[in-house]
Amino acid sequence: MPMFARLPENRSYIDSHGTYRTHLNFLDRKKTAVQRHIRRGGLGSYEPDFQASLLAICELNEGPLSFYDVGAHIGLYAAVVCEIFNAKNPYVVAIEPTPNTADLATLVRDKNALAYTIVEAAVSDTHGEIELFISNKAETSNSLNAEFRKSDKSVSVPLTTIDRIVDQGYMPPSIMKIDVETLEAHVLRGALSTIMEHRPTMTLELLGKANMEFVEAMLRALEAFGYVFYRVEEKSSDWVESTAEAAMEKVSSSRRDWICSPTPLGQEFFEARDAWLSALEACGEETNIMVPGGEDTPENLLTGSY
Repeated sequence: MPMFARLPENRSYIDSHGTYRTHLNFLDRKKTAVQRHIRRGGLGSYEPDFQASLLAICELNEGPLSFYDVGAHIGLYAAVVCEIFNAKNPYVVAIEPTPNTADLATLVRDKNALAYTIVEAAVSDTHGEIELFISNKAETSNSLNAEFRKSDKSVSVPLTTIDRIVDQGYMPPSIMKIDVETLEAHVLRGALSTIMEHRPTMTLELLGKANMEFVEAMLRALEAFGYVFYRVEEKSSDWVESTAEAAMEKVSSSRRDWICSPTPLGQEFFEARDAWLSALEACGEETNIMVPGGEDTPENLLTGSY
């Protein structure tokens, strides 16, 4: 049964930049952990603090909006960014290594008639082929790190770097979301040329099972480029600008998402974030629309907008 999740209605953004669709089709409501989560609580229940922060970053992005979703899963964030910020003509790249999940990401894109690129590959600091370990727990925990989750099987997948993707002719990112289950620092090392030249704002998931010495080394490298770090907190008033050293002291299993910004975040960011967070609160389970199995995307949901 196809599931249409309501997008946040941010009137301040809409009044300034134009409309976007009220709902996106996220396909089967039970197939993956992400889809099950949205089915139970609506889009607004899925990482709301992080989601609002990412939307604020995209809203305030100066110049062309180029978003790389590294570890895209079914492409939820790629689809949301592509649709909400359609007035900015965003350039979106969703990168996902798990074959079945990448197939779902392609379906999400196509069923919503969105235009962005899907790269079926893992991302690290080298390129070639590598074993991806399929988590016994959930497909959201698949990792190149064999020790991250218990796994009884693996699959060989293409391996690339952000620098290599950019060298192949893709538009460099202005924003990157990096969520690759403990190997975020390797993605950073494979993106250093891009980071130095284009200075994207980046989000990272920092997990205690990562090689923390390597994580600290990469954060210090970013700090040398002028980056500052913020842990994503529930309340904007609790956010603190951190150095690499301070960030390492605050790595927490309960608050895993971080923003690496080439410049300090100002009041405009926090006001935008609060507006998106408020809009997401209205996107609960009751705002999902379920369509009987076998039916195509209803035309009114493809064209209806706020």
